[in-house]
Parts: sequence; C-alpha cells; structure tokens
Amino acid sequence: MSLEPLFPAEQNNEVSWYTSGLAGIASGGIKVVEGAFSLGAELIDLGADTNTAASVEQFFDKLNPFEEIAEERAIGRLTEAFVQIAVPGGAGAKAATMAAKALKAKRAGKYLN
Repeated sequence: MSLEPLFPAEQNNEVSWYTSGLAGIASGGIKVVEGAFSLGAELIDLGADTNTAASVEQFFDKLNPFEEIAEERAIGRLTEAFVQIAVPGGAGAKAATMAAKALKAKRAGKYLN
C-alpha cells in the first residue's frame, strides 16, 4: 500500500479537536499496556543490571503512532491522561467490589468454595 502525497492545501492543516481526542483515547490505551511492561522491565533492570527498559520504551515509541497526534491539542493530552488513569482505576475498583462481595458472603456463610 503506497501513501499518496498531500495536496498543498492539506499540508499545513492543524489536527482537529475530535481527531486529537480520538488519538488520545487510542494512545492512552496503548500507554496503559506500555506502563505495565515498563514496570516489569524496570524491575528486571533493577535485579539483573540490564538495559531492558530502554528497549521496551523504544518498542512502544514505534508502536504508538497516535501519541504525536494526541499531543497537538490540549483535548488529546487530557483524553490520553484520563484513559491512563481511568482504565486501571476502573479495573481496580471492579476488583475491590468483587472482593468486598466475596468477604461479605464469607461472613454470612454463603460463600462457595
């Protein structure tokens, strides 16, 4: 697949707010995964004195084409940050709710083993 060159009228256009926002959602989702892998790589570097974290960062820099588009407008940066906070936070809240229900059922004697 070859990319067509841009027409002169399209070369200096700014990214629209909705394009930047959608790119922020995509980039934020990728960065959630990147954060998990980066943490693992940092721990490996700490224990084994390697340079794994740098290669993980380079891999995700190449993998995430949406980051540059998201950072062109404030809405993209805010959306990206919100996704990075909300996705792990939502998963943690769900896990906490399930644990609370299980604990309540255990105390009531209705918990299945």
